[in-house]
Amino acid sequence: MSSFIYRFHMAILVIALVLTTLSIAAAFRLNLNVSLFSLLPANRPAVQRFFEISEAVGFQSLLISVIEVQQPLEQTTLSEFIATLAEQYENLPQITKVEFQQDPQQLLKLFDIFLDHLPLLLTTEKLEKLSNKLSDDAIDQTIMSNRQLLMTPLGSAAKELIKIDPLGVAELLFASSQLPFRRQGGSFEGGLYRTSDQQTFFIFLTPKQPPQNMDFSKKLMSQIEIVENPVLESMSKQYDFPRSHIQIRHTGGYPIAVKDEAITRLDIKVTLIASFVCVLLLFFIAVSLPLLASLIWTVGFAGLVIQDISILTGLFACVLIGLGIDFAIHMVNRFFDPQIINQTVQTRLAYTYKEAGMGILMGGITTAMAFFAVGFSDFQGFKELGLLTGVGILFCLAAMLLALPATLVWLSSQGWFQQKVQLAGFSLRPLLTIINKKPKYILIASALVVALLTFASLKIGFDDNLKNFRPRDSHVLQLQDKVSSWLGGSTGTVLLTIRGASQEAVMNKEAQVVQALTELQQQGEIAKIVSMSQLVPPPNRQKNNIAWIKAHPNEFAPSRIRQSFERSMITNGFRYSPQAKAYIDHLTQGLTQTTVLLPSQLHTSTIGSVVKRLGFEKDKRFTAIIYIHPRTDLWLLENTGQFKIRLTQTLSRAGLDTDDYDLTGANMLTGELKSMILENLKVSLSLAISSILVVLLIYYRNLKYLVLSILPLAAGMSILVGIMAILGIEFNFLNIMVVPMIIGIGIDDGVHFANTLRYPEKNRTLNGLTQTSRAVVLTSLTTIAGFGSIILSHYPGLQSMGAVAVIGIAACLFSSIILMPAIAFVGRKKQ
Repeated sequence: MSSFIYRFHMAILVIALVLTTLSIAAAFRLNLNVSLFSLLPANRPAVQRFFEISEAVGFQSLLISVIEVQQPLEQTTLSEFIATLAEQYENLPQITKVEFQQDPQQLLKLFDIFLDHLPLLLTTEKLEKLSNKLSDDAIDQTIMSNRQLLMTPLGSAAKELIKIDPLGVAELLFASSQLPFRRQGGSFEGGLYRTSDQQTFFIFLTPKQPPQNMDFSKKLMSQIEIVENPVLESMSKQYDFPRSHIQIRHTGGYPIAVKDEAITRLDIKVTLIASFVCVLLLFFIAVSLPLLASLIWTVGFAGLVIQDISILTGLFACVLIGLGIDFAIHMVNRFFDPQIINQTVQTRLAYTYKEAGMGILMGGITTAMAFFAVGFSDFQGFKELGLLTGVGILFCLAAMLLALPATLVWLSSQGWFQQKVQLAGFSLRPLLTIINKKPKYILIASALVVALLTFASLKIGFDDNLKNFRPRDSHVLQLQDKVSSWLGGSTGTVLLTIRGASQEAVMNKEAQVVQALTELQQQGEIAKIVSMSQLVPPPNRQKNNIAWIKAHPNEFAPSRIRQSFERSMITNGFRYSPQAKAYIDHLTQGLTQTTVLLPSQLHTSTIGSVVKRLGFEKDKRFTAIIYIHPRTDLWLLENTGQFKIRLTQTLSRAGLDTDDYDLTGANMLTGELKSMILENLKVSLSLAISSILVVLLIYYRNLKYLVLSILPLAAGMSILVGIMAILGIEFNFLNIMVVPMIIGIGIDDGVHFANTLRYPEKNRTLNGLTQTSRAVVLTSLTTIAGFGSIILSHYPGLQSMGAVAVIGIAACLFSSIILMPAIAFVGRKKQ
């Protein structure tokens, strides 16, 4: 290998340059996707169901404008300002719907639609009340009451209601109804959505695209800002108040996505630059150029294969900088060994491959295997990170075993290394001399420290609260909490779907489910339920109503009701107008209905958009959707699991099997994500450790050296977990991804020390251990500099990754330069 590198070093450098150029071009295909949903496996039923619903009915994400009044203003001023702002929002092409006030006429707008089917939509108790209302005496009394009411001071306000519903049957239909997607919290004085202290007002906007469409989200937030400033400027001048008296802020998936994307881009840039600069300061350009090339090759590979990288996948660069430099250090450490520094370049290169080549190769292969094992995960984020980092490590191996030696040969030929290169000793010689004198005591003390920290590690916890991954000072999330509190429930929605071959069968089952869920709502577990049965009763109930009306022909005789209504209108001085005639036509049509009302019949009506969000038909199967709003946000895995259990238990008691319905939605997917991560990590880490042990056993063919090679890792992991428990640092879904890297570092250190101890005639000397320890110290420092830079991130979850990396690498370093030499010196003295 050394002869090949020496002879063709220029060709190798040219090939590396060409690959780097092509990789730069491929890297421009990469996009950053900050959505947690992008991490999920598309083949999971819950995930497929969620995206099927999103595609069919539209993603139910809201953009919420929060208007905070800093100083008291007139109610009329605020009302006009909010109405003007809402109107400007509605004009934006990205917005489909704007809600800022409770519309007192909203239910009545639905009245004509439901009047044609009125008897079908009532309970039996209300049917009896309807029959009473439609008696001759009741009709006369109602029309007479209308006339008397119009003659009072309240008459003008009641005029429109009387014109729309002269017999007052609307109260039977809407008295206990809940309009779908109606806001439940706060006060509505003046119709505005606001808090009770009149200091905060809300406007709910429904955009056309989901927040995961980053280009759309950026454009939307940009347009929102463009709209708001002129409105605030003109209104403040018109009503003579300072602009600072009103502050407009936003929350919901869209500003969170935009904020996350900006912060993530900044974090990746900062950590990548900080990692590379720190490594560059610790080492020199001969190493940095091949390392940079391997990074670019990996990014190019990502551009060709993955294209969209997530927050998690974007961390691979820091991992590669930390791990890639390790391989280089061991090469350079041997190339500039003082014992061969006066030899020819070719001789030094041959010595380097002989002393460090196999150790680097085995360290790289085992580390890559650890990440490839993670790549077998069903969890999309881990799969991409494992694949990209594993491939990146192999690129680093190629760069450090081919491009780096070629660079060293070329630089030597240019006279760069005419003077001796002195590598730092890190005072390791005095340290190892002390260990050599008292190896047993050092070994006992080290074993005691490891044992105590292993005991402490039993108290380690796992933080599964995804909210803790967000910046704690995020005003967007603080606003979201404020809105959740005002609404009286979580802004997250659990979607319960029911599928069947016919609308009738699905609607009957849906009503049964809603009845069961009402039990949880009464217990305070659920804040709100929105379903099709709140608009359209199940067909079996409608059929019962049809039969009940047929059984009472006199009470519901259309001709009698029409004659009585016409006579009473004229007698009480009302004009029998076309509107009145249309009203009685609709009512009598409803009384003669013989077929049930199905959701599909309402698709072309004025509430068609609402109905379609509550159910859709696909592949000749109908799906009804029940929107369940939990009382509290389901951030914790335990809370999500318990809520799901309570739902399934409640539905089971109602006679429903799990095959009758599906649970999905952002909260349920989060729970799916959490349990999936834990399940996949166990499998991946077990696979990684097993495969590493097999490779090392094949390599050493000796159990003693196998144990020695994994000792720094085993001791280092015990120290890491123990220190984390003492410092109160818990594992979470992000920092646990550092574990494969620590496995790679620990195994790499162990392999080099085990190789040092394999040849007793030469390498069990103080000089051999000093040289190996020097390389291990430098690799650890550079890896800490590379991966520890994540501590600079704005996200607590990513910060914890940096902290765990620093502690874990330092723990493996301690095990390598203290524990391993002590074992070596004790073994030597026994011989």
